[in-house]
Amino acid sequence: MATHLSVGAVKALPISASERDPATIFNSSGGTLYYKSASDVDSGDSSLAVGASAEVTAVNWIVASASTHVLILRNDDREDADFPESREQIRTVDGPVYSGTVATSGTLAGIAETDTVIYSKDSKTLHVNEGTQASPYWTPTSFSGPGLFGVYDDFRTVKGDVLTGGVPAITGTGTVNHTGLGTRIVGPAVDETDGGAAPGTDVEGAQVLRLTADNANGSLCGLAGSVVAQFQPDAHAPLVVDVTYTHVSAITARSTFVGFCGVVADAIAEPITGATTTATFVPDDITGVWMDSVLTDGDGLMLVSEKANTAGTQTSLVAAAAQPAAATYARYRVEVQADGTTVAFKDKAVLGVISGPTGAGAHAVGTVAADPTEEYIPLVYICPSTTTAASIDVKQFFFYGTRI
Repeated sequence: MATHLSVGAVKALPISASERDPATIFNSSGGTLYYKSASDVDSGDSSLAVGASAEVTAVNWIVASASTHVLILRNDDREDADFPESREQIRTVDGPVYSGTVATSGTLAGIAETDTVIYSKDSKTLHVNEGTQASPYWTPTSFSGPGLFGVYDDFRTVKGDVLTGGVPAITGTGTVNHTGLGTRIVGPAVDETDGGAAPGTDVEGAQVLRLTADNANGSLCGLAGSVVAQFQPDAHAPLVVDVTYTHVSAITARSTFVGFCGVVADAIAEPITGATTTATFVPDDITGVWMDSVLTDGDGLMLVSEKANTAGTQTSLVAAAAQPAAATYARYRVEVQADGTTVAFKDKAVLGVISGPTGAGAHAVGTVAADPTEEYIPLVYICPSTTTAASIDVKQFFFYGTRI
């Protein structure tokens, strides 16, 4: 396996190497890296910019202009890491498979190229990198592996007329509603004649599912996993929820959420409400990407979290990105690591690491957003913030975790 090192600007670190056992020094992220075969290495010696590498065949010392992440690759590592002409060779990895950059603990970040396939010993499943070499975006090639619990839904099993007497195809009267592939339809809107879920138009060979939150403030319509909490970070990491959707009309008078929540009842009430730059939480445990048009930044994607009812609110929110306009699909992912670190993505790129709560109304970078011993359910929803109905068209929705 490759050796990961953090190198600073003060203390030089030695790298062992020889003609029989050469080493490749790869500058993964941070500052400029300097190296030479003596401990007094400084900025006047051979250098490597971020993304560059060099092979050495004798002991070398390295130092950096700023805090820098370095990978040291040996013979076996290079054969796996570079994936040369032999694309038939599939690398096996230990531990959870995480997406993202080196800084966010992304598996093989800086090594695995786009479309690389790896085998996870944890999930007993192949994963493909849909992202980039710098920031891999790992997705299982199957959601039914022996070590993986997952659901993938593109709504091909949803049947029926869109409207029958004004009632959407998927509605309920207090009963659990499913699309047929393991996705639960939740929220008060499911029981209303002007809300719920229904088959939409065909997109890329499969139909979308239209979620409509009816014209009652706070009456959401959403997608979720089982009614029983399914995933615990320290047991099932990574916890991943991934959804591709678009707003049907202009992004006004509504809120959306993608992430994980500790409790998701069939008739779940709006779990987060907003005002100006503040989010107020109802559940004790929730983390994800949230937008609310009543905020000062009405289309901003906010990275929010509550843990064990620690904060109650999250203040001074600043958007990580903007939600695209209506009729523009975007893909969102929230991934929880074993220690509770939670990373958000949009269109396969990292939006950021979600800050965790530290006290009443307070959050801090470096504090994990999810409780590693708490159980969570994947959740995506659309919710009106006035008496005007709001809809999103969902192209695909999936979630997964590793079996114990």
